[in-house]
Amino acid sequence: GDFNSDAESNDASYQLLLSAGFKDVWKQTHPNEPGFTWALFLDNPYVYTNPFQRLDLILIRGEIDALDADVVGENPLTDRTPSGLMRSDHAGVTASLGLKP
Repeated sequence: GDFNSDAESNDASYQLLLSAGFKDVWKQTHPNEPGFTWALFLDNPYVYTNPFQRLDLILIRGEIDALDADVVGENPLTDRTPSGLMRSDHAGVTASLGLKP
């Protein structure tokens, strides 16, 4: 989800989630890649901005394994709805998960 908490910083809300036993799927599956999801554009929705923060996370806890993750919809100029609307100023994150035996 959109946590508005930068996963690459010492942001208190992100650290609180980790201390509660949640694991960041992106960190588990792509430990050396930034996976930035925000900001796709700032002041002008028609001027693309390279994302520079990872605010959108998938967190797991318990009997779940992170198998893979991907950033999707990261170019608002080409990734639009069928009617031409921009989906969001954030890219999305998808994950493949498995249940531990």
